[in-house]
Amino acid sequence: MGAVYVAEHTLIGRQAAIKILQREMSHRQDLVTRFFNEARAATAVKHPGIVEIYDFGYHTDGSAYIVMEYLEGETLAARLRRTGPLPAARAAALGRQLAGALGAAHARGIVHRDLKPDNIFIVRDPDITDGERALVLNRRAPLNRSSAPLNRLRDEEIPPRPISLIFAHARACLDGSIVSEV
Repeated sequence: MGAVYVAEHTLIGRQAAIKILQREMSHRQDLVTRFFNEARAATAVKHPGIVEIYDFGYHTDGSAYIVMEYLEGETLAARLRRTGPLPAARAAALGRQLAGALGAAHARGIVHRDLKPDNIFIVRDPDITDGERALVLNRRAPLNRSSAPLNRLRDEEIPPRPISLIFAHARACLDGSIVSEV
């Protein structure tokens, strides 16, 4: 559907990741709307566990793009493949961080629609006790049945499924089990 490139944001002097939707996909308004809603949702939540979005729009060739914080690290999926199950204390620390990020998103009426190890990124962070921080990536979107972006939801409108997925992912970190979407 697209590609991600590393670039330097010359105005702020930092590396950035540029996610570009393929040009032919950028002509499909439904995909572009979903792509830009991802960016809007991420900018609506300020939390160290949510990737920062710098900009989004259209390239001169018509391709939709999102410019975001560049992350050095690995996905939780890659970590589990590389090391196997995580020690209980490490899994609990990552789970707390993810719960904080998702809680901040839920407070804004936003629910991550595709929480899985491939969408959890682990980076070094000297400000965290164990030196690593988990960030939530990809497909955060308002959970609503209308097309209006970023509608706020009442607590009773947010289903319990995302919290149960945190526990399922924590279990997968501990025993290597597979988390399946239902």
